Amino acid sequence: MEERKIGLAPRVMAQGAMGPKEYAVLVTDRRSIFVLEFKSKAGIGGALGGMVGAAIASAADSRKSFDYENENPEMLASEKGSIAIPHDSLERVRFKSGVLGNWMQIEYRNEEGKTKKLGVSLVPPNDYIKERKDIGVKGKVAVHEYVNEVQSLFRRALPLTAAAKVEWIE
Repeated sequence: MEERKIGLAPRVMAQGAMGPKEYAVLVTDRRSIFVLEFKSKAGIGGALGGMVGAAIASAADSRKSFDYENENPEMLASEKGSIAIPHDSLERVRFKSGVLGNWMQIEYRNEEGKTKKLGVSLVPPNDYIKERKDIGVKGKVAVHEYVNEVQSLFRRALPLTAAAKVEWIE
């Protein structure tokens, strides 16, 4: 049976050792695939210092874009930097809202059976905020709407056994 796409969270951010990483999350009926869209090398620029370091860091930044609607989930999962988390491997998912923003923390077992953690900030794409503001929605409300959309996506996709392990923002 073919893997069925449920939806896409177009932007979540994670802090990497060398700077921020931006992912899009394709959620299917079997797994969540965090596809690396952008990886900043800002940490390298800081380490090298000055204008030369900043120029190297800017040149090293890379942005990818995929046709999520038409792309095969297996291809996206195999992309360099992607993280594929099968729903049956989930141990805990927490959606949190706080002073520093909205977060999703995922604990899961990898293929070797080790518990792994992934924390991402739920940050709407700039064009999402602009579109919402253009129709009179305030920025904070637009962010709240985005978080609700991401949660709704996971509610639709996760099987009952996995959904029981989720702490939702109410």
